[in-house]
Amino acid sequence: MSTSLSVRSRFSHDESSYSREEIIAAIQDFYGLLIKLPYIEPNALVFPPTEGWSGVNAEELRRRGKTEEVIELLRHLPYLRALAPGRRWMIGPDTIVIAYCDGELYKDVTESIQPVPGHCIWLTDGESRDGTSLLLDTQTGTITEWTTMEHKLMIDYEEYENIPTQDKWMAHATMPATAFFRLWKRKFERLVWMALYNPRGSAGTAQWYSSATTPQEEEDMLASDDEFEPDGDEHEDLEEGGSESDGEDVTNDEDGQIPNEEVDELLEDAYGDEAHQRRMDLQSQENTAEHKPVNPPPSEPTDQCQPRMRSLDRKSKEVYEIYTRNGWPSNFDRESCRMRLAEFLEREECPINSSQEPMSEQDATAVRQRMIEKHQEKLRRKGRG
Repeated sequence: MSTSLSVRSRFSHDESSYSREEIIAAIQDFYGLLIKLPYIEPNALVFPPTEGWSGVNAEELRRRGKTEEVIELLRHLPYLRALAPGRRWMIGPDTIVIAYCDGELYKDVTESIQPVPGHCIWLTDGESRDGTSLLLDTQTGTITEWTTMEHKLMIDYEEYENIPTQDKWMAHATMPATAFFRLWKRKFERLVWMALYNPRGSAGTAQWYSSATTPQEEEDMLASDDEFEPDGDEHEDLEEGGSESDGEDVTNDEDGQIPNEEVDELLEDAYGDEAHQRRMDLQSQENTAEHKPVNPPPSEPTDQCQPRMRSLDRKSKEVYEIYTRNGWPSNFDRESCRMRLAEFLEREECPINSSQEPMSEQDATAVRQRMIEKHQEKLRRKGRG
């Protein structure tokens, strides 16, 4: 079997099925949680009229090759309406939602780099190269997490490089849409992801923090029934180069290794009979990255990176405490939390994810153009080879 056919068979129609109603319900449930956060205003969530949104740019979508089912789905989805032109909501780190109801469209550059079939539609744009473009497949009912940096490949990179360009999207992490949105919802519920409104952003609107510093820690937090509490002494030891314990792996306690029923259900929904093997594969991959800093600049020496990481860790703990002190999630005082987070951001003065001023739209366009040119040059070199 060819590589592309092997990738294509990851989700057969027997394993995943498309239901417009289920997709709509899953997205509505996810957005319903987001507007409870002290970030997205509740009135940003808008629902379609009975006949569907008239503002969907069906003509342009057809020109781009999208199917009638894609267009009909977009006409009946709920949306998070943008604050203003060019100021759209983020639903994940560097991940900007597209409000098709208002005529918005996915970036042309996305399908210049990664062509996809007409029955697939991008629900989000990546604000940066680390952002995630969520791709909904209306034949299989799945969501694919596609990134230009290829963060979540499901196959070896060498095998990935041999796949035809039009099939590469199928090698990125994919889950049934209902399971995917439950998983992302849980990331917010467990404060793995923490967002606060950032008025100084450019295209996006959020400042992001995480209470997990490694992929393994994130998985443990999502799998555990216990409340996560940042341990100051433990993190200080790690910052100074110490180990977590005297020869013991603190994540190997009995409770931490037994996923709760909800996580089991997510894995079963996503991978079926392969759920157990998938967990083992993830464990193997994450063990190699467990003690790496979060997103260190490639050229930055370790001694320069550590103060930056300590600062990020401190800020993440403070944001976590602001959420929990205001009763998240069961007795949440949204307005009080929002005010405390605004004070926190004002005190910290500038976003921690960037030491520069926000990129202008002109600069962003130039970067995207260079990205296309580099990608095309890569394809030309492969053709000559």
